[in-house]
Amino acid sequence: MNISKKDYKKDIAPIGFFFDIMPTELFKVPILPIPMRIDKVVKGEITYFIRFNTDKLSSLFKELNLFIDFRSFFIIGIRNLLEYAKKNSNEIALHSFRKDLLRKWLNNSISIEIDLPDLTEDLTYLLSEFLKTYSFINKLNVNDERYVKELINYCDRIIDYFQERLESNSIKIKSNGDYKEEKIYFIKKTKYYPRIITINIEKFRGGGKNIVKKMRFVPYLIYDDILETFFYNKKLLTKQKQKPYEFTFYKEKGIILKYTSITINYLNNSIQDVCELKPIELENLINEI
Repeated sequence: MNISKKDYKKDIAPIGFFFDIMPTELFKVPILPIPMRIDKVVKGEITYFIRFNTDKLSSLFKELNLFIDFRSFFIIGIRNLLEYAKKNSNEIALHSFRKDLLRKWLNNSISIEIDLPDLTEDLTYLLSEFLKTYSFINKLNVNDERYVKELINYCDRIIDYFQERLESNSIKIKSNGDYKEEKIYFIKKTKYYPRIITINIEKFRGGGKNIVKKMRFVPYLIYDDILETFFYNKKLLTKQKQKPYEFTFYKEKGIILKYTSITINYLNNSIQDVCELKPIELENLINEI
């Protein structure tokens, strides 16, 4: 896919966060961004953090008697992205790692709001299926054959869902107050080409006037990365080349907790808190890298 410099500058580069199931040396806590858009990070250019459908998650939390601390979830995910960017910036992005540009990227990215309902639903499905899997295998030992079998089933469900999303070749976005369907790719002479989709983003200007900025994103990149990740994880599990994480890890770290009566209000607030990090919190996050 060829993207011009003009298109690149206007790329909103949506990023979703998910729980990985296979250990790596780089990430102590496996909450990872997908795609790994470190090119935008190290250049200080804006990305959009995909939100979740909190109404659906509230219902699931109550059903499973589990709860995710989203503040920790997002902050760990952002930290992992920064650490990956620091390690790979010269090799992948061909750009130096400057903390002033990280500040610019993070300040702009945590505040932006876009209505991309299908991406929200897709990432909510991914998180929901993980939590259902967690609720089952958290009671098992990692060496139990049922543990690996359930993780393979989880990978299959995610693969089926996102393959179906690509086969439908349709994604819903909101533009000028109305929802509309866009194609994810187009076909030319039997070849598939990802589409670059334009969306309007409202930004606040001094004096109380809203300005609308046109930006773009490529949904195919997100779906393709998710599928590649889960095909790879399934291969490792099936061929028993690597042992998965013990899911008790997330409980010990205080990321997945037991559901209580106060968690419904906390769910919305914890996600919003990430978008309203105080300057000192932003600085601490940057300085930890």
